[in-house]
Amino acid sequence: MTKRHELIMHCVINKKGPRTDLQRLCLQLVAIVLVWTVPGLAMGADPCVERRAAIDMGSGMTKLKVKDVRLAIKGCDTETETIEVGSFSITLLPVVTEVQLPEGAKDEIAVNYAEALALSTNNPKSFSPKILIKGWQALQTLKAMAKTLGAVSLTAVATAAFRKLRDEGDNAQSEKILELINRPEEEAITAADLKELGFNSKDTETFTAAKATIKSGLGITAEIIDQETEALFGFTLAVARKKRQLERLGKGFDPTNYVVWDIGNFGIQIVGSDKGQELGFFLRDSGSQVFKQQIIGHQIDTGTRSDDRGTPNPMSAADIKWAAEQAVEIGEDIADSGIDFTNKRVIGIGGVHFWSLRLQIGKNYPQVKEDKYYLPEWLAKTLKNKTNWQDNPSNEHSPTQVANLALVNGILEGLNAALVRRKPPIDPVEQIEVMNVNMADALLANNDLSAWGANNN
Repeated sequence: MTKRHELIMHCVINKKGPRTDLQRLCLQLVAIVLVWTVPGLAMGADPCVERRAAIDMGSGMTKLKVKDVRLAIKGCDTETETIEVGSFSITLLPVVTEVQLPEGAKDEIAVNYAEALALSTNNPKSFSPKILIKGWQALQTLKAMAKTLGAVSLTAVATAAFRKLRDEGDNAQSEKILELINRPEEEAITAADLKELGFNSKDTETFTAAKATIKSGLGITAEIIDQETEALFGFTLAVARKKRQLERLGKGFDPTNYVVWDIGNFGIQIVGSDKGQELGFFLRDSGSQVFKQQIIGHQIDTGTRSDDRGTPNPMSAADIKWAAEQAVEIGEDIADSGIDFTNKRVIGIGGVHFWSLRLQIGKNYPQVKEDKYYLPEWLAKTLKNKTNWQDNPSNEHSPTQVANLALVNGILEGLNAALVRRKPPIDPVEQIEVMNVNMADALLANNDLSAWGANNN
């Protein structure tokens, strides 16, 4: 026990008579200090249970998950869960409890790294000072929440926008961001660090704001994961959830029966078994944000828009038709990827499927919100009704909403047409189940990135 703990305990225990307000405060401090510094206390001192926190630094949202997981260590009777397809095998720790946030607290914060990178005029492209400050504040807020909830570990993964920054943009900025996130809390961030990060000291207002916000390291273990690892995260989490659902109903489960389709701002990942029962992958750097910019470029080229205002909306019927036609080729490429769609159920994950499409289609088809699935024909009808749709100024994701519908509609048209042309024909995809899955969930179940086959250069 530290001296600080001894002093607090002394002020509570050694006083006689009714407790004063100060003593009651001391008791609260004891609870807070011990929950954070004594692993396992928050879970009833069970050495086999650990409260973990993980952050998914996505291209549009930064999300926190806090869960109690049962450890597979000596002395613990823990039944782990293994997902196997061919030579791929991953072991997941069981979740005891998903920790609920205090009322009014948020576990995700909008930080649109994808849009910031797409709109960057720098050469090479980089994150703007504004998005860097916003992103840092988001991490500070979510880390503080994890600490308040008693998490004893905190890890983070960054995905497509950070890969794009690293591989096609300002790699030095990418490396500096990770260094500062990983830097211990007790180590200060200097003016020189901020300059390396991309802040200009001559921009007094922004530089001062940066110094006031980005003052010391965050001490968060963070890495950029490659696209295949991100795809494996999504596939494993989705099929593991289906496995548990079916087991509760007393039904059998086979992971090769599922194809998992993730669409983000900068990437499309599809995973499913091939004819040889090994995992097959379709990976494409063409997600929501990329597709939106393609549409804007077409509008400028055809003279229907004079400049890039960051949104293609309102889109004419001709714009929507053109956009969907561009996505058809992606669907045809998916059909040729080696993934076997024969008698498969498709699960859509990620923000495009679960938030954008589910909510838009669900306005006219309540089954989407209630049962969390949609049909291609519902999608097509929803897209048709979006002609000349105006952005909602209060929703920063509005610029991609119609583009998302056109992207997925075109992909499904191309994929299904290619499947039925096969000899023998393969039944088209007739339904897409949607799930709310993020990368933080995978880290909580197995935080050893090497076990996922990560390739983080």
